[in-house]
Amino acid sequence: MNTLFKAVNITLPKVILQEKIAGNLDEAIRLIDEYLINEKDNNIKISLLIQKEIIKRLPFEYSISYLEGYNSLKSYVNDLTLEEFDHLLATNKIDWIYINHQKYLFNRFLSVLFKNEDNIIARVTNKHPIITQNEKNSYEDNLLNDVIAKMIKNKHYLNHFTISCTLKLQDDHFSKDHYLVHLPIPCHDKYQHNITINKIYPDNGMINDGLQATLCFDNKMENNHEYMVEYSYDIDIPYFDMEKALSSKEHLKYEQKDFDTDEQLPHIIFTPLLKQTVDQLSANINDPLLKAKAFYDYITLNMHYRFMPSYIILDNIIDNVLINKSGDCGIFALLFITMCRYSKIPCRWQSGYTSYQGFCSGHDWVQIYIEPYGWIYVDPSYGVDAHHLNNEWRRRFYFGNIDPYRTIINNDFYKEFVHPKKYLRADPYDNQCGEIENTHQGFQFGEFTSIRKVIKCEGEEE
Repeated sequence: MNTLFKAVNITLPKVILQEKIAGNLDEAIRLIDEYLINEKDNNIKISLLIQKEIIKRLPFEYSISYLEGYNSLKSYVNDLTLEEFDHLLATNKIDWIYINHQKYLFNRFLSVLFKNEDNIIARVTNKHPIITQNEKNSYEDNLLNDVIAKMIKNKHYLNHFTISCTLKLQDDHFSKDHYLVHLPIPCHDKYQHNITINKIYPDNGMINDGLQATLCFDNKMENNHEYMVEYSYDIDIPYFDMEKALSSKEHLKYEQKDFDTDEQLPHIIFTPLLKQTVDQLSANINDPLLKAKAFYDYITLNMHYRFMPSYIILDNIIDNVLINKSGDCGIFALLFITMCRYSKIPCRWQSGYTSYQGFCSGHDWVQIYIEPYGWIYVDPSYGVDAHHLNNEWRRRFYFGNIDPYRTIINNDFYKEFVHPKKYLRADPYDNQCGEIENTHQGFQFGEFTSIRKVIKCEGEEE
């Protein structure tokens, strides 16, 4: 079922779309079921089935009522008024949708505010965890600045990692049954090697080394238990001197490749707005590296980071990020990929984790292909972050490079597992948290827990 998402861009029938926007979700689902009885076009049927799943997931992503949201924010900002709260909703500072004619807020709206809204942050009287995390970011800043300086000096940096990943179904969703479980593991990559599986539980996991690498378990579960993998790997990231490449113009002597330049439904699509934006940014530029730099500069100098709902429920990602000028690492990666591909610059998705001692979190970045250099890293999201920290040196670094605090799990976007699931994945596009299903259903985020821990991170400069 996961491969059916290419049909998600087909427009819903008007009456169903109206009910969805109004928040009459049960009625929208009823109408979809009614349409499915008589619909003959297979593509429209597939689209309706996918939209039904999307509608079912909306209440899980937007579960906080208007009053609950106001009271929750006021518990951190005592002088908050209703008028100010309404203004935050009206200006899209707080993401919300209608459900049964009532406004419901995005589950992570507090994290969005406490990461981006200085006026709110300055008035907090009770610290939210995201504010505490922001204060800890000085450690990551120093870590990145230090390792980037060493990469530039030594032309590479090697890290040795040991990481554990666990997945467990919530007790209230467990039943004795046969289960299929996928845990993310490092994939084989030019710069990631010596991958070793140290421990697994249960002991019958199978390595599926595809474009989205997993350790797969396929067994009967009598009691609800944790699935676990511990792995080690080395990642040796070379430093690419982008300034030298741009000034030498060596690549202009070569015929450039045309692979990885196509649209990739449903989200890597050349919309009219995307074409117009790219044409304006790249007007009178013939150098593919300079074009890619123009796209990178546009994203990193004009966008701001924002926590996003699960991508499965998002419509028209490319136009929305261009209009709203905000997104997360994956949104910026998809925008950059689409801009490059429209310009016939080969570009592909890569994702996994940002990993260092005490921290392991999902992250997405990209690679562009330029002869004679081959695949070159670009991290638009970390470029956005560097710009907002007024660190221009680091922003320039991430056009051409990534830091060595990475775990590479996925080498493409929206690819099926080697051992595919029967039911719809929790994340049909990427795999950073893992997946679980039994013979009756697939389980979604919130119905299982996924935890990653960095056990060891040791670097070697030489």
